[in-house]
Amino acid sequence: MASPSQQLPPGWAAEWDPATQRYLFTEPSTGRSQWEVPTPAPATLIDHGPSGSPPLPATHHTKRRQYAAGQTQAYYGTTDGLGDQYGALG
Repeated sequence: MASPSQQLPPGWAAEWDPATQRYLFTEPSTGRSQWEVPTPAPATLIDHGPSGSPPLPATHHTKRRQYAAGQTQAYYGTTDGLGDQYGALG
């Protein structure tokens, strides 16, 4: 098994405490000490700007797509009885 000092984050040291028969972990630069094995601090996210495609312009299209008469009724159905003439099986 590897020594605890080989698995510590940078700046930490492991000292064997014979009284408790376990390692005491210290960070000399801050004076901090703890019995639990310290974990590395999470990496700081760096914002490199937007990724992917540039944002879409804020303008909206005013025109709507127009379909031939009866085309949308054939797809969605109709309640006025005209749907029978489009794509109906006879």
